[in-house]
Amino acid sequence: MTDNNSRGKVQLGTIFLVLFMVLILSQLVPAQGLAFSNQRRMQVESAQPVETLKAGCCQINQELKSDVRVYRDGLDIVLRLRPISFTRKEDNRPDIGLSTEEVARVVPELVSTNGEGEAETVRYERINLLLINAVKEHQAQIKSLRDINATLNSRLRVVEKTLRRRTSARAVLPRTEGDIP
Repeated sequence: MTDNNSRGKVQLGTIFLVLFMVLILSQLVPAQGLAFSNQRRMQVESAQPVETLKAGCCQINQELKSDVRVYRDGLDIVLRLRPISFTRKEDNRPDIGLSTEEVARVVPELVSTNGEGEAETVRYERINLLLINAVKEHQAQIKSLRDINATLNSRLRVVEKTLRRRTSARAVLPRTEGDIP
């Protein structure tokens, strides 16, 4: 038997897991501008230099990075992103996604730009990083709320115990004129 709190935890965990898996799997499926070769590699075709990717993971060696820092943003950015539905002009097909211009205003690191510096495409593979941090933030919030709940439950048990003792004492003592029933 599970209580409502357990079901809520399972539902929240399931929602995050499904969302996370959808984004991971979306990187494994060819999308517009991406083509798989025989080695299960894809090349991003854009005005930017071509990057070689392996099943949704960037191949960037540590030697090619500088100024490496832990990226902490997550939930605050995810909450500001606004998914949209739209119809593609080229084939009149319904689709969903994010507005490149809006994403560029919220977090420029999530967009690729053209030669003139204008936002051109959303880099959806990077949203996974935000979701990792968002899940971590939610887990920290859940832990904090569990700790608060445990403290409040402990305090409530003390109050209930005190009330039971007082109620038991009243039941034994004869009532006086000033007692409230």
